Amino acid sequence: MQERGQGPHCPDLLIDIAVRDALEIRTFEPIVQAIHRQFPVKKRYTSHGPRSFPQESTWLRDLRIAIYRQDLAEIETLFDDARQAHWRLTHSLSEVLQHIINNPFDADWFSSLSLDFRQYGLRLTLTESAQKGLPADDAFELIEEMYHAGQADTETCLVYTEQLWLRGHLGEASGVLSETDINGHAAKEGALRGAIAFLTGQNEDAIAYFQMGLKAAGKTKTAQASWFDNPAAALYFFALLNDGMPAALQEVESHCQSLQRQSDHWLQESMSPLWRSLHNQRAREDSSAQAPTALS
Repeated sequence: MQERGQGPHCPDLLIDIAVRDALEIRTFEPIVQAIHRQFPVKKRYTSHGPRSFPQESTWLRDLRIAIYRQDLAEIETLFDDARQAHWRLTHSLSEVLQHIINNPFDADWFSSLSLDFRQYGLRLTLTESAQKGLPADDAFELIEEMYHAGQADTETCLVYTEQLWLRGHLGEASGVLSETDINGHAAKEGALRGAIAFLTGQNEDAIAYFQMGLKAAGKTKTAQASWFDNPAAALYFFALLNDGMPAALQEVESHCQSLQRQSDHWLQESMSPLWRSLHNQRAREDSSAQAPTALS
């Protein structure tokens, strides 16, 4: 396929299927070598300088190649090259890797990757599925196998815990947390323990856990907004609303205002209905407080 102003390229929905087929029949490397011979990327300044990619799409081509080769050093070099390019980089490694893994998800191919790549890819895939409410059963089965085989690092265990509570396995989620060395991940631990406590009717404990996690995330508005990237952290709003005390409702309002200003945050669109719910609750409380009693 070829469009005006571009060289030949494969449609996006087919490209990763074609690459995986090439890997399976061992034609991947010859194809890569042919592409680099036919469409070379020049070095800037000297033969040892950064590569001068003419556009981001060419850079993405080589990033995809490096990912399929699982070449971490080359991936790092490519991002160094991109930072010196005349065009602006619009993709992160996590976005590109996540797209490749799910274009479409192929459990057999994914299982052939190194452990580090599998863990990183599963975390990205399952975090996106949690935030967008997308099914990811194949990825969940793989992370579950990885956990029970003792191959999951702390971050991967936390994502597995997240999936367990989302699927209603609260006891198992709590057990995984208790068995995992959480050192350095107190922010996410607080969110997860808070969600489990809230869903089991322990509202006071839930708020205490959520506040522990939020404190560990940092004091700045940016750090606290990032803490709400955890799907479990969204339940903090419900725990505060359930508490109903003025200080709790004030905190809901504060976080709601902060996330409304984060245009790219996954919870941003949810803040308007939450804001309305908060003010409806306050209106009911004000009405109850002003209603005459039988003795007045």
